Amino acid sequence: MAVGSARLCEENLKITLADSARFRSLTGSANRTAALTRIYLDSLPPPASQVQYTLAELTALRPYALISSTQHGRRVIAVGASVERGELAITISMTIQAGEVNDPQAARTRLLDHLGQIADELRALSDQAGVTDSYLVISDYRLEGPFLYDEEELEDKGYYAWGVIIVTHGSE
Repeated sequence: MAVGSARLCEENLKITLADSARFRSLTGSANRTAALTRIYLDSLPPPASQVQYTLAELTALRPYALISSTQHGRRVIAVGASVERGELAITISMTIQAGEVNDPQAARTRLLDHLGQIADELRALSDQAGVTDSYLVISDYRLEGPFLYDEEELEDKGYYAWGVIIVTHGSE
């Protein structure tokens, strides 16, 4: 259960993301409930060893989204009235398909397409906040990445790509 306004924003973004058709497509999720199993807050579940993930564990987790708060605040606008504003980061990680291993640009382009479409859908869903569901009100977003695997980590982490959608919520 969410405790405090910062955590409530994270929970509302999780619901909003789970209702993104593109995120569901990326994760192979048929509905919100299935998509929610691919979204984590603050950290991934611990590895079986409690120390380090195996390549098989990481591959099984991907694709996933990891939501974390980058900043959260409240500004008083009048006696007894305030507005909240903050930023949340959604890191999306996916395994690179076998056909893309020798064409990293194709993997990068595919993830960039996913990131852009998901971000656009999040913004559109946020227009329904308070009407349809517990969606987060998103005022704007920016993308970072996508980034590709590190050659030195291939044995441990495999071929993967990730990118970040940073959403700003609340008002000035």
